[in-house]
Amino acid sequence: MGRQYLASFVYRAAKAREGFSAVAEHDGISESPRVTVENGGLTNVFFFGSTPFNTPAARKIIDDKWTLYRAAQGHVPRPHTEAFLKNDPRSNEDVLASIMGHIEDDAHRLNFPIILKPNSGSLAKDVFLANSPEEALHAISTIRQNTSWGDYLLAQQYLGDEQGPFPEVRAMCLDGECLIMYERTIDQADDADAAIWGGETIQATENPLLKAQAQRLARHLHQIHDISYIGLDLKVDREGRIWLLEGNSSPMGLEKIKNQIPNGQALIDNLTDRILDKLDMHARSAAQTEALMDRIAAPNKTFEGA
Repeated sequence: MGRQYLASFVYRAAKAREGFSAVAEHDGISESPRVTVENGGLTNVFFFGSTPFNTPAARKIIDDKWTLYRAAQGHVPRPHTEAFLKNDPRSNEDVLASIMGHIEDDAHRLNFPIILKPNSGSLAKDVFLANSPEEALHAISTIRQNTSWGDYLLAQQYLGDEQGPFPEVRAMCLDGECLIMYERTIDQADDADAAIWGGETIQATENPLLKAQAQRLARHLHQIHDISYIGLDLKVDREGRIWLLEGNSSPMGLEKIKNQIPNGQALIDNLTDRILDKLDMHARSAAQTEALMDRIAAPNKTFEGA
């Protein structure tokens, strides 16, 4: 199976559960298998960290940072963020001047260091931590040249203080319940470019206050925006409040959970069991609907006899 992704773990879980069948296909290019799971006459596909549960509209909310911030408004603190269209007719220098206007305003929450990034993307691609106008201009130019990661350049409040950046926590949630939470520590080899990492280590967090905050957010996103499966990347300030950084519709990291967290395999087993339970519920619901439609379509013998 190669490196282990959600699809890999779902494959093993489905093969072991009665009533399910699973087929893993490799295209020779992708690291993850394409896993097709069948049960109760329904077919579902898992690939890398993605599930079939989120609608296209839900995935768009999750994977667009700017849209997700607005969807979460009023339910969790978010770093103050200013958005600029990448195709804004103004020059990079003029966009920088606009950002500098905020930074030089003592009443504004933007200041150096500042985060500059596109509104979509993964693996910290084109995410910069700028400590000066010169570094900010380089980041602005780089982000605006790359049209692959969304339509916006985001200038964002840095979440940290004199002690350093706030700790980062990831929560992996299904239908509004956070099933796995862990703290991430990233060895950032280049402070000016967050995409250049020296490595990542994780450790479990069992803090009930953090979990309660994350679940309130996950529940809101599930109930109001129909978001089923999501990885929430969060910061935790010195008072223990979580701040939303971004979401992932295909969160990675299960292999690290298995290898670095003592009960990691049990956490993954619980996640995949819940996923298969959800598939089973969908199959039962589909079967009930089909049976009802058959009864509606069947001739009414009593009526015909009369």
